[in-house]
Amino acid sequence: MKNILVLITCGLMMCCQPSGQKDKKAPQEGKTKYFITLKGLSESTLTQALEKYGKPLEQETFVLGIDPIHEFRVGLLNIFSKTEVDSKTIHIKEITWEKDKDYKVTVWYRKKEDKWIPVDILEWDKDEVF
Repeated sequence: MKNILVLITCGLMMCCQPSGQKDKKAPQEGKTKYFITLKGLSESTLTQALEKYGKPLEQETFVLGIDPIHEFRVGLLNIFSKTEVDSKTIHIKEITWEKDKDYKVTVWYRKKEDKWIPVDILEWDKDEVF
């Protein structure tokens, strides 16, 4: 009887995972590989961010001064001078990831020395409409 109890106990211990450990699953389409942080994004080129956080939900490329600057993009006007905007030569990549169940994060990148570097970041509630 003692041997059966030991076998059952060992079997249960092998089948159960300690709390806090979960099976690692491959990221789903549009889901990030790692938890997104604003600091991590601000320190990463576009290539690095795509490698680390995976495929974005949305991406768009536009030219500053040609394409509309609506309220979602208005922060870019605080980064670039009027002369830079009027030059119509600044290409911007707008990339949006799902940060968590409540928020999305959008990063605007500018090409500099053959690398797309972040120039602005906005974390926003998924329910916001722009």
